[in-house]
Amino acid sequence: MRNMFAARGIRRALALALVSVTTMLTIGMASSPAHAWNPANDGWYKCQIDGVWMWCKGL
Repeated sequence: MRNMFAARGIRRALALALVSVTTMLTIGMASSPAHAWNPANDGWYKCQIDGVWMWCKGL
């Protein structure tokens, strides 16, 4: 009986660790720097449309 409780505790701890790692990786990837790619290098330029600044590309 005692081994059953120990095994359940170990499984819960491993599951919690896995969920924690997955959560941290997901948040880390979702919040990575938005400026890693510079649009100006690919022919994009800043333009203002209806008072809002956006990235535009002349086709």
